[in-house]
Amino acid sequence: MIDLLIRYGIMVSAFALAFGLSTLIIQLLIIRPMKDSKSTSEKPEEGNKSRKFGIWIGLFEALIVFVLVANNAFDAMAIIFVAKIYSRREEIKTQPEYFLLGALTNLSIAIFFAIIAGNLADIIISP
Repeated sequence: MIDLLIRYGIMVSAFALAFGLSTLIIQLLIIRPMKDSKSTSEKPEEGNKSRKFGIWIGLFEALIVFVLVANNAFDAMAIIFVAKIYSRREEIKTQPEYFLLGALTNLSIAIFFAIIAGNLADIIISP
């Protein structure tokens, strides 16, 4: 029972770190430079609404990645890309690099932290 609590504690901590780091990187290195370089053709309310949904999408994306990595189901992560492409197909046509870079950043950080957390839990728990 204690081993399970330790494993979950490590995974939850790693998830929080991964989500925080990926959100910070995406905000500072992807969204801000792209916002500065493009014209302000969209209304400010639309940008804030899109950003709020983007944070929620990123949260659940990272959560799904953690669950899939914890279960060694790496091939099932294609579902994330299909869902994102389907839901944002119109926006992807105008700025494909923005969405690809954001998705890859979030996925890479989540996968990295999930693998590290799983290995760390194995090391701590094993006799």
